[in-house]
Amino acid sequence: MSSFNIDNDVDVSKLKKLSDLSKDFLLTLAIGYLGGIKKKVYTEEITMKAFEWNPIEFSWSIEKFQKFPDKEAARRPLLNARDKYELISGAYARDLLKDGWRLTKRGVQLYEKLSYLLDSKPHQSKLSKKEISLLKKQIKQKKLYKNFLNNSEIVITTYDLAEFLEATPDNIYSLRRNFFSMYRDIEYLEDNQVDEFFLQLINKFPEILNEKDFIQDQKVREKSKV
Repeated sequence: MSSFNIDNDVDVSKLKKLSDLSKDFLLTLAIGYLGGIKKKVYTEEITMKAFEWNPIEFSWSIEKFQKFPDKEAARRPLLNARDKYELISGAYARDLLKDGWRLTKRGVQLYEKLSYLLDSKPHQSKLSKKEISLLKKQIKQKKLYKNFLNNSEIVITTYDLAEFLEATPDNIYSLRRNFFSMYRDIEYLEDNQVDEFFLQLINKFPEILNEKDFIQDQKVREKSKV
């Protein structure tokens, strides 16, 4: 896990406008703004939004072309946001079938912390009431969660985890994908018991539920798509 800590390392008192953000953080904010909490967002879309917010940093260098966004200016900061800060998952590619980015749970937290810099937050940048309700049911109606509420020290097997995540025990990729898909979204439930439950799962299965490995999984799979 990265040593980067959003609460300690992001000083909002020094950030008055979007152009005050580093490229890594600006691009993370753009992904959230464009709906990257729910879906994959293409690099070109992200670059265009970043160019709109900070044209100096994301335009071509030659003066006569400075009215155009430069995708290359976004590539390295996107990789930093993924590999250094673990704010996003995904990959950069010229082939749109292989290209795209989404926020991790940490990325959602940064997006929420920095969204005061935006004039408005579009509807697609957060979960709807219906989506939040469905997520609650998806978690709280499961046997494993109910057992956890009755006894937080219960023994949890890989089979229990797989049943909760609706995946097969031997498919680690599916276990990670399903877990971190929910883990990213529980930010919007504002439920301490759910938070504690997910953290306990991470502690009980550190090799399976490893966010760094999840990000690596996404990177490899995006690059290997045909």
